[in-house]
Amino acid sequence: MSSTSNNPNRNLLSGSMLNVEQSYSPNHISMNPLMHFDEIKKPMSAEQNLERLFNLSPIEIRDDFEDKLCRCYLLVQNQIVGKSPNQIQEELSRICRENPPDRDHEIVYGIVISMLLDFYNTNKLFLAIIPSIRDGSVHLCNCLNQILSEKFSKLHDHARQCLLLLCKELLRNPMQNIEIIFYNLMRNIVSGDISNRNLALCETILDILIEHRPAYENNILLIQYSLFKFLRLIADHANPSHQRLLIKEIRFCNHWLTERFSDLIPLGRDLIRLLQQVSRITEFEQLWRKILTNPTSLSPKFSLVQMLKTRTNRRFIRLLITFDIEKKLNFLVSQVRLGSQRRYQEWFQKQYFSTSENQMLRSDLIRFICNSIHPSNEIIASDLMPRWAMIDP
Repeated sequence: MSSTSNNPNRNLLSGSMLNVEQSYSPNHISMNPLMHFDEIKKPMSAEQNLERLFNLSPIEIRDDFEDKLCRCYLLVQNQIVGKSPNQIQEELSRICRENPPDRDHEIVYGIVISMLLDFYNTNKLFLAIIPSIRDGSVHLCNCLNQILSEKFSKLHDHARQCLLLLCKELLRNPMQNIEIIFYNLMRNIVSGDISNRNLALCETILDILIEHRPAYENNILLIQYSLFKFLRLIADHANPSHQRLLIKEIRFCNHWLTERFSDLIPLGRDLIRLLQQVSRITEFEQLWRKILTNPTSLSPKFSLVQMLKTRTNRRFIRLLITFDIEKKLNFLVSQVRLGSQRRYQEWFQKQYFSTSENQMLRSDLIRFICNSIHPSNEIIASDLMPRWAMIDP
């Protein structure tokens, strides 16, 4: 008998995951935003509430966008203090009517921050008000996407919890471009990071997508984004201590691969690459055999050869890389010169490849650099740091 059969630390990427005991360390879910919500024990002023928005270090100051969000929040709060829900709706509608169209977004931005600071007491009222504002849904989407792409890592835990609850509510009552919001939200899950904070974020987003699956079953882009992201994350969570999350991911991905495979064909060759990584898991074995031996049984229009020739759109490759990593990579390739690159390389390696689990991120970075970073001939001929040096210091 193989010695690995009695080893509790064996790689869980082979064999079935659905019949094992679901033992997940409580520490891994203690930060789950939908399970533990901070209560406000006493009323706070608007200025005090703003202290719970961004988690800034003592030497940091708010940038222009952060200042704008705070100003918009105070604008809304000054208009609604002491008023009933009907009076609040009338007052905000009046301001929007009197304001020039290019300032309508200020009310929506203020409403968004109000929900991020006190979601349970404000979401029903404010979500009902936004559609009555000119281009309210557009401004809401723009605000959330900018926060998710630029400020998510700086949000206080309380504001982050509220943001996840808001995204859940928007998915439950689908709005236009909801797939873009969840695309940006999922990009904040760090590949190769098994910290409690990152695992909690991953599980919370997955729980939202599982709970409200019927709400987006006609949104092909959201199905493609979520399948691609979580199929990649399965490899990160093969450790027995992440068992419960892994089971959820397997079931989620297996559902869409089984029920909607034809809608996933446009993902191209990188979908095949991700499927190969999980092909030893029992729940994916049959699908993998069909792909190799009987592809038309999955879809009459499916051809493995043709799919391997189909280049995966770069937006899916970018989905595997966080905004923060992308920003740093762009800085390295456009600002750092050969001869002075060593300290930047060492910092980057220490930041993102310091543990064995982090090494899973390396292949994602290589795919991203090859797919999305294409310097001009002028830059290639210059003394700027070449692309390969970002991976191989």
